[in-house]
Amino acid sequence: ERNRLLPEEYLPLWFSPQHLVVHSRARGDAAELPSLEVAEGRHKERERRKRAAARTSFYGLKIGENNVYFVLDASGSMSAKNEWDETRFEVVKQEVEGALKRYTDGKSFNIVFFGSKIAAWQEELVEMTAGSREAATKFVQDRGIMGATALYDGLKRAFDDPDMEAVYLLSDAARDITAQTYTCTGSRIAVWNQPVEVREMTANTDGVFTVDEIAERLPVSIGHEEMPMFADLERRMKEMAEQKAAEEASS
Repeated sequence: ERNRLLPEEYLPLWFSPQHLVVHSRARGDAAELPSLEVAEGRHKERERRKRAAARTSFYGLKIGENNVYFVLDASGSMSAKNEWDETRFEVVKQEVEGALKRYTDGKSFNIVFFGSKIAAWQEELVEMTAGSREAATKFVQDRGIMGATALYDGLKRAFDDPDMEAVYLLSDAARDITAQTYTCTGSRIAVWNQPVEVREMTANTDGVFTVDEIAERLPVSIGHEEMPMFADLERRMKEMAEQKAAEEASS
Protein backbone atom coordinates (compact mmCIF):
# COMPACT_ATOMS: atom_id res chain seq x y z
CA GLU A 1 0.00 0.00 0.00
CA ARG A 2 2.75 2.45 0.90
CA ASN A 3 4.50 1.67 -2.40
CA ARG A 4 1.51 3.21 -4.21
CA LEU A 5 1.65 6.32 -2.06
CA LEU A 6 5.36 7.16 -2.36
CA PRO A 7 6.60 9.87 -4.74
CA GLU A 8 7.16 8.52 -8.23
CA GLU A 9 10.96 8.71 -8.04
CA TYR A 10 10.92 6.20 -5.18
CA LEU A 11 8.62 3.63 -6.76
CA PRO A 12 11.26 1.59 -8.65
CA LEU A 13 13.34 1.43 -5.46
CA TRP A 14 10.73 0.27 -2.97
CA PHE A 15 11.77 -3.38 -3.13
CA SER A 16 15.48 -2.57 -2.82
CA PRO A 17 16.17 -0.89 0.52
CA GLN A 18 19.90 -0.68 -0.19
CA HIS A 19 19.33 1.28 -3.39
CA LEU A 20 16.77 3.44 -1.64
CA VAL A 21 19.31 4.35 1.06
CA VAL A 22 21.97 5.22 -1.55
CA HIS A 23 19.48 7.21 -3.60
CA SER A 24 18.22 9.10 -0.61
CA ARG A 25 21.71 9.92 0.64
CA ALA A 26 22.70 11.12 -2.82
CA ARG A 27 19.78 13.56 -2.65
CA GLY A 28 20.70 14.59 0.85
CA ASP A 29 17.50 13.08 2.23
CA ALA A 30 17.12 10.83 5.24
CA ALA A 31 17.08 7.14 4.40
CA GLU A 32 13.98 6.54 6.53
CA LEU A 33 10.71 6.09 4.62
CA PRO A 34 7.80 8.38 5.49
CA SER A 35 5.04 6.98 7.66
CA LEU A 36 1.98 5.58 5.93
CA GLU A 37 -0.07 8.56 7.12
CA VAL A 38 2.42 11.07 5.71
CA ALA A 39 2.82 9.16 2.44
CA GLU A 40 -0.93 8.91 2.00
CA GLY A 41 -1.35 12.65 2.60
CA ARG A 42 1.31 13.48 0.02
CA HIS A 43 -0.26 11.11 -2.48
CA LYS A 44 -3.68 12.72 -2.08
CA GLU A 45 -2.20 16.17 -2.59
CA ARG A 46 -0.36 15.07 -5.75
CA GLU A 47 -3.52 13.51 -7.17
CA ARG A 48 -5.55 16.62 -6.34
CA ARG A 49 -3.03 18.80 -8.20
CA LYS A 50 -2.98 16.45 -11.20
CA ARG A 51 -6.78 16.53 -11.48
CA ALA A 52 -6.84 20.32 -11.09
CA ALA A 53 -4.20 20.74 -13.80
CA ALA A 54 -6.08 18.39 -16.14
CA ARG A 55 -9.37 20.29 -16.01
CA THR A 56 -10.17 21.69 -19.45
CA SER A 57 -13.92 22.16 -19.07
CA PHE A 58 -16.78 22.15 -16.57
CA TYR A 59 -17.10 18.47 -15.63
CA GLY A 60 -16.02 17.52 -19.14
CA LEU A 61 -18.55 19.79 -20.87
CA LYS A 62 -17.17 22.37 -23.28
CA ILE A 63 -18.81 25.74 -22.68
CA GLY A 64 -19.48 27.33 -26.06
CA GLU A 65 -22.39 29.67 -25.30
CA ASN A 66 -21.96 33.42 -24.81
CA ASN A 67 -24.36 33.96 -21.89
CA VAL A 68 -24.30 31.20 -19.28
CA TYR A 69 -25.49 30.56 -15.74
CA PHE A 70 -23.83 28.13 -13.35
CA VAL A 71 -26.56 26.85 -11.00
CA LEU A 72 -24.88 24.88 -8.23
CA ASP A 73 -26.08 22.67 -5.39
CA ALA A 74 -24.96 23.82 -1.92
CA SER A 75 -27.31 21.59 0.07
CA GLY A 76 -26.28 19.47 3.04
CA SER A 77 -25.66 16.32 0.99
CA MET A 78 -22.82 18.11 -0.81
CA SER A 79 -20.73 17.75 2.37
CA ALA A 80 -20.20 14.03 1.63
CA LYS A 81 -16.55 13.19 0.94
CA ASN A 82 -14.85 11.32 -1.90
CA GLU A 83 -11.88 8.96 -1.74
CA TRP A 84 -9.48 11.91 -1.67
CA ASP A 85 -11.12 13.31 1.47
CA GLU A 86 -12.65 16.20 -0.48
CA THR A 87 -16.32 17.07 -0.10
CA ARG A 88 -18.55 17.15 -3.16
CA PHE A 89 -18.93 20.87 -2.56
CA GLU A 90 -15.16 21.43 -2.58
CA VAL A 91 -14.90 19.61 -5.91
CA VAL A 92 -17.75 21.72 -7.35
CA LYS A 93 -15.95 24.90 -6.36
CA GLN A 94 -12.71 23.66 -7.92
CA GLU A 95 -14.53 22.86 -11.17
CA VAL A 96 -16.22 26.27 -11.29
CA GLU A 97 -12.96 28.07 -10.58
CA GLY A 98 -11.34 26.13 -13.42
CA ALA A 99 -14.19 26.99 -15.77
CA LEU A 100 -13.94 30.67 -14.86
CA LYS A 101 -10.21 30.69 -15.63
CA ARG A 102 -10.85 29.37 -19.13
CA TYR A 103 -14.09 31.20 -19.96
CA THR A 104 -13.42 33.63 -22.81
CA ASP A 105 -13.20 37.34 -22.03
CA GLY A 106 -16.09 39.27 -23.53
CA LYS A 107 -18.66 36.52 -22.94
CA SER A 108 -21.14 36.86 -20.07
CA PHE A 109 -21.93 34.68 -17.05
CA ASN A 110 -23.48 34.51 -13.61
CA ILE A 111 -23.35 32.07 -10.69
CA VAL A 112 -26.21 30.90 -8.47
CA PHE A 113 -25.83 28.57 -5.48
CA PHE A 114 -28.95 26.95 -4.05
CA GLY A 115 -29.53 25.34 -0.66
CA SER A 116 -32.20 26.31 1.83
CA LYS A 117 -32.09 29.62 -0.06
CA ILE A 118 -30.30 30.91 -3.14
CA ALA A 119 -27.14 32.99 -3.29
CA ALA A 120 -26.64 34.73 -6.64
CA TRP A 121 -23.36 36.42 -7.45
CA GLN A 122 -24.98 39.23 -9.48
CA GLU A 123 -28.50 40.36 -10.36
CA GLU A 124 -27.87 39.73 -14.06
CA LEU A 125 -25.28 38.43 -16.50
CA VAL A 126 -21.86 40.07 -16.22
CA GLU A 127 -19.19 40.36 -18.91
CA MET A 128 -16.10 38.25 -18.30
CA THR A 129 -13.05 40.40 -17.63
CA ALA A 130 -9.99 39.97 -15.45
CA GLY A 131 -11.78 41.88 -12.70
CA SER A 132 -15.08 39.99 -12.89
CA ARG A 133 -13.19 36.68 -13.03
CA GLU A 134 -11.36 37.53 -9.82
CA ALA A 135 -14.53 38.72 -8.08
CA ALA A 136 -16.54 35.66 -9.14
CA THR A 137 -13.76 33.32 -8.01
CA LYS A 138 -13.77 34.93 -4.56
CA PHE A 139 -17.57 34.61 -4.42
CA VAL A 140 -17.27 30.88 -5.15
CA GLN A 141 -14.48 30.37 -2.61
CA ASP A 142 -16.51 32.11 0.13
CA ARG A 143 -19.63 29.96 -0.31
CA GLY A 144 -20.64 27.38 2.30
CA ILE A 145 -23.23 24.63 2.70
CA MET A 146 -26.79 25.98 3.01
CA GLY A 147 -28.97 23.10 4.25
CA ALA A 148 -31.98 22.08 2.14
CA THR A 149 -32.34 21.96 -1.66
CA ALA A 150 -34.13 24.95 -3.24
CA LEU A 151 -33.58 23.60 -6.75
CA TYR A 152 -36.64 25.32 -8.21
CA ASP A 153 -35.58 28.74 -6.91
CA GLY A 154 -32.06 28.30 -8.29
CA LEU A 155 -33.28 27.38 -11.76
CA LYS A 156 -35.96 30.07 -11.76
CA ARG A 157 -33.33 32.68 -10.94
CA ALA A 158 -31.44 31.72 -14.10
CA PHE A 159 -34.45 31.30 -16.39
CA ASP A 160 -35.86 34.68 -15.36
CA ASP A 161 -32.93 36.34 -17.15
CA PRO A 162 -34.09 36.94 -20.76
CA ASP A 163 -30.47 37.07 -22.00
CA MET A 164 -29.58 33.61 -20.68
CA GLU A 165 -28.49 31.15 -23.40
CA ALA A 166 -27.51 28.10 -21.32
CA VAL A 167 -27.72 26.83 -17.75
CA TYR A 168 -25.10 24.46 -16.33
CA LEU A 169 -26.92 22.77 -13.44
CA LEU A 170 -24.87 20.77 -10.95
CA SER A 171 -26.48 18.71 -8.19
CA ASP A 172 -25.50 15.46 -6.51
CA ALA A 173 -29.13 14.39 -6.95
CA ALA A 174 -28.04 13.39 -10.47
CA ARG A 175 -24.84 11.58 -9.46
CA ASP A 176 -26.15 8.21 -10.71
CA ILE A 177 -27.78 9.58 -13.88
CA THR A 178 -26.08 9.20 -17.26
CA ALA A 179 -26.46 11.81 -19.98
CA GLN A 180 -28.48 10.92 -23.08
CA THR A 181 -26.87 12.36 -26.19
CA TYR A 182 -27.60 12.15 -29.91
CA THR A 183 -24.64 12.24 -32.28
CA CYS A 184 -24.67 12.68 -36.05
CA THR A 185 -21.40 11.91 -37.82
CA GLY A 186 -21.50 11.67 -41.59
CA SER A 187 -24.00 8.95 -42.49
CA ARG A 188 -24.40 7.69 -38.92
CA ILE A 189 -26.82 8.77 -36.18
CA ALA A 190 -26.56 7.28 -32.69
CA VAL A 191 -27.98 7.72 -29.21
CA TRP A 192 -25.67 7.46 -26.21
CA ASN A 193 -26.10 7.07 -22.50
CA GLN A 194 -22.62 8.38 -21.78
CA PRO A 195 -20.14 6.87 -22.08
CA VAL A 196 -21.86 3.97 -23.90
CA GLU A 197 -23.44 4.05 -27.35
CA VAL A 198 -26.88 2.41 -27.09
CA ARG A 199 -28.29 2.32 -30.65
CA GLU A 200 -27.37 3.66 -34.09
CA MET A 201 -28.59 3.79 -37.68
CA THR A 202 -26.84 4.39 -40.99
CA ALA A 203 -28.17 6.21 -44.04
CA ASN A 204 -29.59 3.97 -46.79
CA THR A 205 -29.14 6.27 -49.79
CA ASP A 206 -25.60 7.11 -50.91
CA GLY A 207 -24.50 7.58 -47.32
CA VAL A 208 -26.69 10.69 -46.95
CA PHE A 209 -29.81 11.05 -44.81
CA THR A 210 -32.90 12.69 -46.24
CA VAL A 211 -35.35 14.49 -43.98
CA ASP A 212 -38.04 11.91 -44.78
CA GLU A 213 -35.72 9.02 -43.94
CA ILE A 214 -34.80 10.51 -40.56
CA ALA A 215 -38.47 11.18 -39.77
CA GLU A 216 -39.42 7.62 -40.69
CA ARG A 217 -36.55 5.66 -39.16
CA LEU A 218 -35.43 7.65 -36.11
CA PRO A 219 -38.40 6.81 -33.81
CA VAL A 220 -38.04 3.08 -34.59
CA SER A 221 -34.27 2.62 -34.91
CA ILE A 222 -33.04 5.08 -32.30
CA GLY A 223 -35.97 6.07 -30.12
CA HIS A 224 -35.04 7.36 -26.68
CA GLU A 225 -34.10 6.06 -23.27
CA GLU A 226 -36.63 6.48 -20.49
CA MET A 227 -35.50 9.09 -18.01
CA PRO A 228 -37.64 8.73 -14.84
CA MET A 229 -35.50 11.35 -13.13
CA PHE A 230 -36.77 14.06 -15.50
CA ALA A 231 -40.42 13.12 -14.94
CA ASP A 232 -39.85 13.17 -11.18
CA LEU A 233 -38.03 16.51 -11.39
CA GLU A 234 -40.89 18.05 -13.39
CA ARG A 235 -43.40 16.75 -10.84
CA ARG A 236 -41.41 18.10 -7.90
CA MET A 237 -40.86 21.48 -9.54
CA LYS A 238 -44.59 21.74 -10.28
CA GLU A 239 -45.42 20.88 -6.68
CA MET A 240 -42.92 23.46 -5.37
CA ALA A 241 -44.31 26.12 -7.71
CA GLU A 242 -47.88 25.37 -6.57
CA GLN A 243 -46.83 25.41 -2.92
CA LYS A 244 -45.02 28.71 -3.36
CA ALA A 245 -48.01 30.25 -5.16
CA ALA A 246 -50.31 29.08 -2.36
CA GLU A 247 -48.04 30.58 0.31
CA GLU A 248 -47.85 33.90 -1.53
CA ALA A 249 -51.64 33.96 -1.95
CA SER A 250 -52.20 33.33 1.77
CA SER A 251 -49.65 35.93 2.95
